[in-house]
Amino acid sequence: MEHSKVEFAGDVNDGIRFADPFFNNLFGDMFGFVWSKSDELKMTSNELGCSLTHLSMAWCISNESVFMVLVGASRPSHL
Repeated sequence: MEHSKVEFAGDVNDGIRFADPFFNNLFGDMFGFVWSKSDELKMTSNELGCSLTHLSMAWCISNESVFMVLVGASRPSHL
């Protein structure tokens, strides 16, 4: 099974945008909310035996309100 490049560990890593004070000031408390939701989604994907990427794609494909899905894959193997 392919895994997402991004792993949510609960702590802000220095290598991500939200570690930058600019983004932290811009988004404030919203980051903590989004981070906690990403942890919940990671648990759900683990329970289902899939990656966050696969869970996201499945949600998009099954949601009738989604008209088009744009992915940032540079190679077919990324899909």
